Amino acid sequence: MLFRLTLQRGPFFFTNGSRFCFCLLLIPSFLCSQGDSTAKVIVTAETNYFDAFRQKSDNSSTVILARESFAGVSARFGKDSLTLSASSSEEYAGFSVPSSQFSATLRNIVQTVYGSYSRTLTLLQYSLAVGVMMNGNSYPLSYKAALSTSPFEDVLGLSLGLERSPYRYGSSVSYYDFQVPIDDAAHSTIASFILWSKPFNGLFGSLAYKEADGGSNPSSTEYGIGTSDRYFGKKIFAQYFFSLTSNVTAEFSTEEFRSDIAFNRDGQLFGDLRQGLAKHSRYMIGGSAYQFNLPVTLEYAFDQISSSGTGHFESWPFTSLASSIITNRLFYQFNGFLKLHTLRSTTKLEVLTMPTNLEISYQRILTDIVLENWEPEFLAFGRKNYTINPFSIKDIQLLKVGIETTILTRIAEITAQLEQYVPIAITYRRQESVSIVPGESPPLASSPQTDGGRRFGLKMKIPL
Repeated sequence: MLFRLTLQRGPFFFTNGSRFCFCLLLIPSFLCSQGDSTAKVIVTAETNYFDAFRQKSDNSSTVILARESFAGVSARFGKDSLTLSASSSEEYAGFSVPSSQFSATLRNIVQTVYGSYSRTLTLLQYSLAVGVMMNGNSYPLSYKAALSTSPFEDVLGLSLGLERSPYRYGSSVSYYDFQVPIDDAAHSTIASFILWSKPFNGLFGSLAYKEADGGSNPSSTEYGIGTSDRYFGKKIFAQYFFSLTSNVTAEFSTEEFRSDIAFNRDGQLFGDLRQGLAKHSRYMIGGSAYQFNLPVTLEYAFDQISSSGTGHFESWPFTSLASSIITNRLFYQFNGFLKLHTLRSTTKLEVLTMPTNLEISYQRILTDIVLENWEPEFLAFGRKNYTINPFSIKDIQLLKVGIETTILTRIAEITAQLEQYVPIAITYRRQESVSIVPGESPPLASSPQTDGGRRFGLKMKIPL
């Protein structure tokens, strides 16, 4: 009964997520009263916040952050497992240029209530899950299905997965005296498989592949977005154990994301993004061993992200001032890359009888990202008001310090995590924004102020 009442609640937000978590703590009493007295029941509540990037300068301001919350209860009866959970996640990015009176925000919010069931057999394990997105107007359903088998014991195994996930994003673009609010729902369907093997004692390897497609249909009234998305990803992983305490690990992965976006008002096109493309490649090698009577892990990773796209906006769906500023169309294009070098070391120890993980890493980020926009001349021949906006940071070096500790009590296991990114050195481009006007020299911008970012999380597990 309690779970049914929970589904009838209206949309919940991150600010009252903790209130929702306490409601779920009552579910185990219902499960235990109806099920096997030998059932194992665990209640979990978790929250995470990642302030990824903040920068402010004379010409622009940028904010990127993400936050998540989760609460659930899981009960195991022999080979069967039942889980009820609720989660909320938000990704936010904001960019503004005060001198041009331009700003844009992108927010992706997913708030879901899930119920899942899994069973473990001799050679087979399967799980099924069904969820309801609570922050959608029509409460769209999502589902997950997974199947794993290892007919040759540890020599060869296969896992298959299929998932459909709705999500909701709220975006807005503000320019001078007008604002475009866009609030649409979309979905993605993800198919994946993992092939893994232990051909002999000490060696483990896996090959994973994931493919997804999705999108949304624009609203027929007011502002809306129509999207078409495709995703491809694969990962190769290998690990060799010299002993129980020492090993070497290697990993290679690639991801590619393609997107086309159409901006509409009352069913008519007024802007688009064509051939949006993002690629991510990752190479990692590392090893673990005992040093100074402590387990120490050392890893080096290289990541490269490239992106590109072109598009335009028309002024007709906005106000008269916008039409006078943008005579007809505003064209734009962006392209660039980001290269990340990471040297990371971790260890585990006990501090006042509390298990503690320590991490320290050095990161160097090289960027070259450019956004260009212009308006066409008369009859679309030539261009005017051409502006090029390179990303302000050319090279940044960060020191990351992280700590995770677990407190064990008689009734709960509480884990706290804290990470801080400290800028060591930042190289800025001399000109953050350049407007090409004949006969005029572009103004020089002062150095921006960049925050390194931080992450913190809290997790609680209560066995009943």
